[in-house]
Order: sequence, then structure tokens, then C-alpha cells
Amino acid sequence: TRIWSTSELARYLPGVIWQMVGRVYLVKPYGVSGTVCSASQLLELVVFLLANVLVALGCLLWFETKMDPGAARYLYVVMALVPLLMLLLHPKVFYTALRKYMTWRKKELPTQRVRGMTLTLLCVWSIIGLLWQSGALWLLTHEPLHLEKTKWWVVAGCYCLAWCAGFIAIWAPGGLGVREFVFVMAMMFALPPQIRQEFGDEKVLRGFLAFLGILLRLWATAGELILTGIAYAADY
Repeated sequence: TRIWSTSELARYLPGVIWQMVGRVYLVKPYGVSGTVCSASQLLELVVFLLANVLVALGCLLWFETKMDPGAARYLYVVMALVPLLMLLLHPKVFYTALRKYMTWRKKELPTQRVRGMTLTLLCVWSIIGLLWQSGALWLLTHEPLHLEKTKWWVVAGCYCLAWCAGFIAIWAPGGLGVREFVFVMAMMFALPPQIRQEFGDEKVLRGFLAFLGILLRLWATAGELILTGIAYAADY
């Protein structure tokens, strides 16, 4: 938990390598090879990205023709990612590519492989986790936005789409700015018309959603810091 949470926080550093490099560095004292660590982290990222894509599509596909072009563009991108991610997760494809890469680097291959059924179950487990997180997001947003319980999927889809956009935007550390922008654009068109009318001025609604996006970023980062602190305290 300590190694995972610390490496996750490293994604806020400029560049896209520190999360992976940091985890390889932290597992070395435990006798885990860099190859095994990197392969497992690649699988982890692909599984979690696929889970976010599936939740976003399941919740927002209905709104694709009504969304702002900026947000809809990301929705189309994640739609195109589904077959690519599923192909990459196939053990034969993934480990064939890994073998060629490791042969080129003249390094040893991992002795064990993750089975396709295991990856499928991990993807389902990630989706369940995202749905649970979406319930927490709805608790934060339902009162100011007057969202009914049946509209929790609106927040779920917008947040997962925003996470995918932040992940794709490799130039932004931790997806800073990109995730918030897509969240606002998606929520603007996913909210029921009566809720948008209650705010009156569209600029006021955009400003509030932008504040909400920043609040959710701080909320998620605070959770990561708390988890990291607990892990370090337990180790100490």
C-alpha cells in the first residue's frame, strides 16, 4: 500500500515517467525485479483505464450528440480506445510485445504470466470500485446541484470521462486542468434542463461546475495523501 500510494502521488511531477520509475525504485529492496514491476504496472493502468472508459460510455453515450464538441471529442476518443485496450489486455498480445521488447533490451522476462480471466475479474473489480466512488461523488454534488438519486450515473460518467481525458493528456501532470475542463463541459450537457434553468445565467453554472471540479480534485488528492500517511505510519 505504501509503495502503490507513493508512486501514485508521483504522477503530479512534471513528465510521465516518475510514477513507473518511482515504483520500480521502491520495490527493489524487496527483491522484485524492475521488469516484473513495470509489466504489472502497465497491466494495472490498462485495466483501470478500460474500467473508466466502460463506465463513462455506459453513462454518457446517450448524451454524445448533445455534448459540447470539446467534451464529445474525448468521448469519441475513449470509444475508440475500447477495442485497443481489450486487445492490449489479451495475454498473448501483451506478453508477445513484452518479450520482443525485453529481448531487444537483453533483459530477463517475468517467469509468471497473468491469466486473461484474472485480468477480466480485476477489470470488473475496478468498475465496482468506480461505481462506489461515484456514490461518494453524488453525495458531494447532489445538494448544490439538486440531483436526484437516479442521476448518480450522470456524475459517474462525467467524472470517469474526465479521468480518461486527464490520463490521455500526458503533457499535464496528473491531468491537471484537462480533467477539470472536461468535467465541466460534460456536466453542462449531462445535467437535466430544470437544473440548468435554476442557475439562470450559464456563466454562473460554468463557474460553479469549475469550482466543483477543483473541489473534487482536492477531495481525491486528500484521500490519496491520507492513505499514504496511514501506510507510512503503519510501516514505521
